[in-house]
Amino acid sequence: MHAELARDPLSCCGRYEGNATRFPQLSQEQESAVRTYILFVSLLLAATVARIPSSYAGPTLDSADRYSVEIAVTATDSLQSVQLTIDYRAVPGAFVGAGSDVACTPNPDLRALAAFYRCDPTASSGCMTEGQLNAAMVLPEAVSGTLSLFTCTFESAGQTPTAEGFVVHLGESARMSNGRAIPVTATARITSVSSVTR
Repeated sequence: MHAELARDPLSCCGRYEGNATRFPQLSQEQESAVRTYILFVSLLLAATVARIPSSYAGPTLDSADRYSVEIAVTATDSLQSVQLTIDYRAVPGAFVGAGSDVACTPNPDLRALAAFYRCDPTASSGCMTEGQLNAAMVLPEAVSGTLSLFTCTFESAGQTPTAEGFVVHLGESARMSNGRAIPVTATARITSVSSVTR
């Protein structure tokens, strides 16, 4: 998947026609904005993933329980792109999976293009902050109100994590206009932490 993105960062999301990937569900203006955003996120991930040894799978917790962590955003205006960081250093445990293989799933109802990356405490990870999960999403259509963005699987041994233990930093929230990102006022938070069966 990562090699494919490095060759054609847009190959994951549209229909390939000739020498270009097309997005038939979008207008020309939306497609231009989405292609620019995806290209930036994909190249950033490709550069970071290349620094992680393929044998590294992240820490394994013995006798650990797993939990589904849901993240939502509330926007007062039309929203099309979100970039955020989840700081879980105060929570015992870690998100399952390493690097871009972290176990996160975007809300399928949004039809969003999403990229996730979990920082790991390894010398070659290229990520400076242990206990941090980065996420970037772009939506094909503008939406507003409170939206469930994605869920991730968290693993903890001996103590049940709570929503209050996670700190969500919203780095960017915007809508697209003439190929430009216009800032939108929004807030992001953990809406639920529920136990899941392994």
